[in-house]
Amino acid sequence: MLQKIITGGYRVLIRRKASKRRMNVIEANREANKAFEEHAADRFYKQRFVTDQSRLGDFKFGNSNAAHAGCEIIAVLNACELCRNMMDRDGSFDRAFGKDSDMLLLDKIRGDRILFSDMIYRAETGGYLLRFGKWGTNPMWLPEFASVYGIKLEKIKKEVPSEEGIYILSFWNDKRVKSGVHTACIQIIGDTAVAYNLNYTKQPETFDVPALRKLFENMPLVAVYRVHPGK
Repeated sequence: MLQKIITGGYRVLIRRKASKRRMNVIEANREANKAFEEHAADRFYKQRFVTDQSRLGDFKFGNSNAAHAGCEIIAVLNACELCRNMMDRDGSFDRAFGKDSDMLLLDKIRGDRILFSDMIYRAETGGYLLRFGKWGTNPMWLPEFASVYGIKLEKIKKEVPSEEGIYILSFWNDKRVKSGVHTACIQIIGDTAVAYNLNYTKQPETFDVPALRKLFENMPLVAVYRVHPGK
């Protein structure tokens, strides 16, 4: 509870600061990002996932850009798309979550793709950025941010998961704190883990679960969330 009060108060201060000095930057970013998105949609979103954020440097993100600091919201975007895929499989969503479920924002998850430019704008105006984007987005604030897009992030034990499901993992790039934090979305199916935007590759990466655990031996976890379709 104390942590929520402290972080909530900090975000209020960020919002006040943004409302005065930074709104001009935010609005300029929005216009630039919307213009670039028309070009990016065909080049980068054909598979509806982002697996290489280094190609998104033209997306402005606070005083930074999405290639440098957009991994957290990219992870949320990829998690939404994985949930969409679950719903698109015949009956899989109904079996998993019940026929009467109104979870997920169906107009956004089943309908048109979520616009990355809109996600950036919401992160900027909602006070989710650290150092106005230079340090990306605080991983601890992702559950609130993700809920807007119809998914629930359940914080679980800080270890590489092995059960089937969709997860978002935030971690240090190596054992040095100054190495910086990265965040990626991972889906586990059986004994296989499929990673999105983990190492900036053209396609999702595939690992067996033991190999994924070994990979994270030198990348300490900051937070681990299990993704649930629904708020």
